[in-house]
Amino acid sequence: MRAVSNKVPLFIRKLIKNPLHYEESNTETLFTIKQLHQLSELIVKSQKNKPNFVKLPDNIKEVCIVGDLHGDITSTWRIVKLFLNEQIESIVFLGDYVDRGEHSLLVLGLILSLMLAWPNHVIGLRGNHEDLDLNYQYGMANELRQYYPSPDDIIQINKTIERIYDHLPLAAQSPQGSICMHGGIPKYIKNIHELNQIPKPHSNLLQINDKGLMKKLYRIFYQIRWNDPREQQKQRFRISGRGPNSITFNEDVVSDFVNTNGVNRVIRSHESSRGGFQTLFNGQLLHIFSAEPYYGRVPKAYVLHEQQDNPTILRDLDFNFVQRVT
Repeated sequence: MRAVSNKVPLFIRKLIKNPLHYEESNTETLFTIKQLHQLSELIVKSQKNKPNFVKLPDNIKEVCIVGDLHGDITSTWRIVKLFLNEQIESIVFLGDYVDRGEHSLLVLGLILSLMLAWPNHVIGLRGNHEDLDLNYQYGMANELRQYYPSPDDIIQINKTIERIYDHLPLAAQSPQGSICMHGGIPKYIKNIHELNQIPKPHSNLLQINDKGLMKKLYRIFYQIRWNDPREQQKQRFRISGRGPNSITFNEDVVSDFVNTNGVNRVIRSHESSRGGFQTLFNGQLLHIFSAEPYYGRVPKAYVLHEQQDNPTILRDLDFNFVQRVT
C-alpha cells in the first residue's frame, strides 16, 4: 500500500487507512472540533499560495478523473483504494463531495486528507456544493448537527469548513491536455489562467475595489461551478434555469475554448441527468459522474483513466475496462 508520511497528523493517517470504520461506527465522531480546525489550517496552508488553475506535474504518466461523489463513501472508497494500492498514479476530483448522501463529512475529510498526504498526486476541485448555502438545503448542515449538536460549535465548524471551501482550486489541467472543472465554461473567460485573478480565500472577491472587475470575476467563479453544455443550442450562451448567474453554452464555445487554451478537451461533471458518462461535441467535452447508485439517475458510475501515450479509458469504480474513449 502507498506509504503515508509520518509528517501527516495521526488522525488523518487513520482516516486514510480505514475510512469505513467511521461509517460503521454509530458512536465515534469523525473529527473532534480541534482536529477539524487543524485539517482546515493544513489545507489553507497548502492551498493559499497555489493558483485557482492548477496543473498536475508533467512527469505524471496517468491520472484518474472522478466526478460527483455527494457523500457516497462506498463509491469514494472503491476509487480511493485504487490509488492507495498504487493501481493509479494520481487523481483529480471534480468537486461536489458533500450533500445528498449520508456521509458528506467523511467523503470531504478523506479527499482533503489525500490532498495533504500526496499534494503532487491528488487535486480536489471546488464544486457548486462546496458552499454553505447549498449545504443548508441539501443535507450537509443536518449531518453536521448530528455530529456536533451544540449551536455554538456549529457556528465555529461552519466557519472552519467555509475556509476549506474558499481555498480549493477551481480547475486543473492533466498532463494529457485535459482541462478539468466541475460545471462548465464561463461566459466571461477566454484564457483559463484568468481564474488566477480570483483571490484566495474566494470570499475576498467581494472586497475587490474595482466593481466592474469584481462583478466579472464573481461571474467566472460562479459559472465554472454551475454552467452546463447544451447540444442543440444555437446561441453561444443562454441563461440557465439553475440560477441568475448560471448559463448554458454550445459546441462553438467549447471548440473556441479548447483552441484558445491549446488543450485537447474539457472534462466536467455536475449533471446527474446525463448519467455516468457522456461524450459531447465530437469528443471535445466529456461528462463523468462517479457516485452509484444516485437517486435512480446514475445506476452505473464511472471514472476516466488518462494515460501517457495510450488511449483514455472509461472504467467502472473497481477500475474494470468499460470502453476506449480516445
